[in-house]
This record gives sequence, C-alpha cells and structure tokens, in this order.
Amino acid sequence: PIVQFQDMKTGIKCDISPCSISMGRLNTKYVKFCVTFDHRVRSLIMIVKCFAKRHHISGSGLGDHLNSYSIVLLVIAFLQSQEILHPLSVLQAAPGLTEVLVNDHNFSFCSDTSSLPPLHPNTLNTTQLLHGFFNYYGQFDFHSNAVSLFYGKTVSKESLFLQQHLLVVQDPFELSRNVTAAVSSRRLLHLVSSCQAASTLLRLMLTEAREEELGHMFGLLFQPRFLEFSALYEPGLLQLGATGQGRETGRVKPAGRPG
Repeated sequence: PIVQFQDMKTGIKCDISPCSISMGRLNTKYVKFCVTFDHRVRSLIMIVKCFAKRHHISGSGLGDHLNSYSIVLLVIAFLQSQEILHPLSVLQAAPGLTEVLVNDHNFSFCSDTSSLPPLHPNTLNTTQLLHGFFNYYGQFDFHSNAVSLFYGKTVSKESLFLQQHLLVVQDPFELSRNVTAAVSSRRLLHLVSSCQAASTLLRLMLTEAREEELGHMFGLLFQPRFLEFSALYEPGLLQLGATGQGRETGRVKPAGRPG
C-alpha cells in the first residue's frame, strides 16, 4: 500500500510506502554495522561527506547531484577494496543466517564478526585512506564500470544491466537499483576532477609538507576555490636544509584563505 500526502502550503506531494520505510531502516542498520566494524570508517565518511557537500558534489532534494547515502556507499565500497570491510555477499553467505525479505530483496547480513572470515591487515591511518579514496575514484572508469558493495569490487555496468546510466552505484540490497541514476555528466566530471585535485593535494601533504603546513594544507580541501589550489603551489621557492645548502623545491604558500 502507498499513502499519499500533500503539503497544504507548498502543494508538494509525497508518496510513502511501508516497504520503503522498512528498507530504509534496514539500509541504515547495514551502514551502522560498517561504521562500528572499524574505527576509521566513521571518520572517513564524515570527512568525505563534508568535502562533497562543500563542493556541491552532493546535495538534498531533486537534482543531478549525489545524495548523502550514495556518498556513504562510495566510502564503504572503497574500504571494501582495501579489505577493511567485507563485501555484502560475504556477510550474506555466513552460515545459519536467516533471510530478511522485503519486496523480494534479501536484506539480511551477518553482524557477528566472529562468524566472518578474517580480513587482510590494513594499518593505514585516516589521512592515508582519504588520499586513497580520492585517488581511487579520481582514476575510476565510470564509463564502463559500476561500484558494487554486494560484490565488493569493480564490476561492469553491462553485467548489472545498468549501462544506460553515467554513474552507477549499485544499491547493496536492491541489486537492480542504481542510487546515482540522476547524476549528470557535468556533475560526474566535477566529482572526478575534485577527487583528482584532492588526491594531488593530499599526496603533497603526506610526502612533502612540513609539520607546520599540515593543518593549512588539509584545510585547503574545504576552501570554496579548492580546484584552483594549484595557484597556491610555488615551484621555485628555495628550501634550506640543515646544512644551509639550498635546493629548489615546490612548496605551498603559507597564506590564509585562497584569493
């Protein structure tokens, strides 16, 4: 059954189904499981969500943007690729698991970590994982491939029968549903270019920045003109070593907000 509502002031209509409420609750349960599985998951999700909202990659309501849920799925899928989280197919293959069927979709998963196979140790910190996230999606072949949390790996759009969409992030439980079906080519290009720029900035931060520059460089990720951060990078500054000998290097200007 579907219950229809209409706001008296705005005239906006809304259809609510008990099934959709139930599926939303079960999706939330799965996300909460992922967040509590590893202490780095929550921090990475919060940072990426803030980054995506700040740079208009994600938003709420109708539009060609990603929503908050799809951003969370992108993070979980990346962490699956790093063997920090299990693919959903593995969680559903645990022995003795009872199926939870809603609209013929299986929403069950094993939350007993003692019943799950061991994962390969991953000791990267949150900043290193953030760099890995941006690098992963900055190079992802969105034209041919889809993001699948069920399989925990890159799969072809064609294999999911979703090749008609520009960006495919497969719902982990409703396997025929693409949660990013509304994303436009412009928004997808913005996502990729933002990931590429963020990956470059974090690589510089992790490999070349002095300790006193780290906070400033990280803060650049959230500046309004973030994609122009390369204008802050000066390739010709002279850095003095401990011996007093100079060497030419590229450094980030220790300025405040970008102009």
